[in-house]
Amino acid sequence: MKKRILAMLTLGFMVGCTAKHNIFTVEGEIDTINSDLKEICVKGTCVPVSKNIDKFKVHDLVILRLESSYTSQDVYDPKHIKVLSVEKVE
Repeated sequence: MKKRILAMLTLGFMVGCTAKHNIFTVEGEIDTINSDLKEICVKGTCVPVSKNIDKFKVHDLVILRLESSYTSQDVYDPKHIKVLSVEKVE
């Protein structure tokens, strides 16, 4: 019985680790910066920037790399988006 439970847990862990995620980028100028919420918006996509938000200015060109937990479609849902990087283009 213990072996069966261990096998099911191991299989569940392996399936969870191999889940596919949609990774996409948004490139453009910063439309707005909200210092209170610590987020920047580019083309209607608002993402949190926890570090060095003061280095960004409106109209700076940036590249956002985002990961969505939706596997079957490209959907921007802030609850299911993970910010991989925010890079300022010089």
